Amino acid sequence: MINQQTSSLDKWSDPVFRVTADYVANRNNTFGGIIERESSTNTDSYNTYSQQGANNYQTTSCNLSVRHWNTYNLNYQYSDTLGTELTVDLDRADFYKDGSIALMTTLQPQLNYQTTTGIRISTIKADYTHSWKNTLKIESGLKIAGLQTNNTQNEHLFHYHENIIAVYTSLTQSKRNWGWQLGLRAEQTEAKGETSSITKPDTSYINLLPSAYFTYSPGSKHHFRLSLSRRIKRPDYSDLQPFSYVLDPLNQQTGNPQLRVQCNDQAELTYTLDDRISLISTLSRAADYFNTVYRESGNILVEMPANAGTMTTLNFDLNFPVKISKWWNMLNKLNAGNDHFSGELFQGKLDQGKWRYQFSSSQRISLFSKYQLQLSCRYTSASQNLIYQQQSSANASASISRKLFNDQASVRIGISDIFKTQRQYTSVNFGNLQYTDFGTFESRRVSLSFNWRFGNTKIRQTEERSRGDADEKRRSGS
Repeated sequence: MINQQTSSLDKWSDPVFRVTADYVANRNNTFGGIIERESSTNTDSYNTYSQQGANNYQTTSCNLSVRHWNTYNLNYQYSDTLGTELTVDLDRADFYKDGSIALMTTLQPQLNYQTTTGIRISTIKADYTHSWKNTLKIESGLKIAGLQTNNTQNEHLFHYHENIIAVYTSLTQSKRNWGWQLGLRAEQTEAKGETSSITKPDTSYINLLPSAYFTYSPGSKHHFRLSLSRRIKRPDYSDLQPFSYVLDPLNQQTGNPQLRVQCNDQAELTYTLDDRISLISTLSRAADYFNTVYRESGNILVEMPANAGTMTTLNFDLNFPVKISKWWNMLNKLNAGNDHFSGELFQGKLDQGKWRYQFSSSQRISLFSKYQLQLSCRYTSASQNLIYQQQSSANASASISRKLFNDQASVRIGISDIFKTQRQYTSVNFGNLQYTDFGTFESRRVSLSFNWRFGNTKIRQTEERSRGDADEKRRSGS
């Protein structure tokens, strides 16, 4: 029997500097570039009181981390009136993180961790599109990504290299009430890990990822869409690090360089009425589903990511906007679904699922003198993710804004989680693993924001680009 109480505090500073430029050489050719730097610091501290039988522990941890991203992008776009488009993106992203952890427990030696992480991502991505007058369109592309990570924890080292080559193509046609698209993406991945321990996640694999969708519109008000797809999900780089950290005398966490890629198959049917109301039903299956699991090492509970088995999800989503009046708009969303998990864990075999639902509503009300009131609420029922049972939670927020300076600026003040009903309550009762975790955080917040758009509003603004390294940066977990 273990009883623990933990309080934590984060202090973030996260300024971002970004410059974007486009040069239109002529009506067919555009050149562009992006330079971005994000630098952040965080001081994280927590206190944990642990009790196991007659043993009591008081643990204090102070964690300091400094990190930054430097991102560079060069892009080119060609388009003509004959239906041809070509875009090319060259991206480079460098990430560095330096962290220190000091862990102090009563009557035990102090533990210190010095960690560094360096990530270098280089990608080239080219996309070609051609449309014919008979509504037939072909889209093809190539992406090459190279990644290197260098990680240290005290005297331990871990270097990880990953190279991905992806080619993809699709053919689309729309004719009268029908439309279809067939696509195929092929990815070759080579990964190599170098570490001071004996575990090396060296692997090479090829994935074929087909996709297809079909549309049918029997009239101007009704639209149906069926899509079938296969995708893969790769682990975050930090999950692959074979480093262990002591959280307190009874808990540790470690990475898992043996994580396999998760494969997702999905079928989705969508019905849309009047281009407003939509009902979406989705059936998905994730093989080699990875999540956080626990194993016991004596009296210590070790937390680690692992491929837990198979997750099958059935979802129903209803989006229902309502225009109550000229000055009052409402958007309602309802989600219901079932999550079923099956696999072998350290505590035994898991084969169970649970239904859950969520409802949300947002109101946008135009008031006098360019004032606007926005109200929103959300309720989430109890749910289950693997062995973790989450209790219900809710949130209600409000804000009021006003346009200024000929609508070029706006000021907004708002409050989130007015009734402080957003909470985290997790319980586990599986095998010999039984515990409850109740967490609260500073969810009730008052915010003040001011936006001002400078310059001539008639000039076309630079579009937000989805760059070639977006997937790799997302896996950095930072």
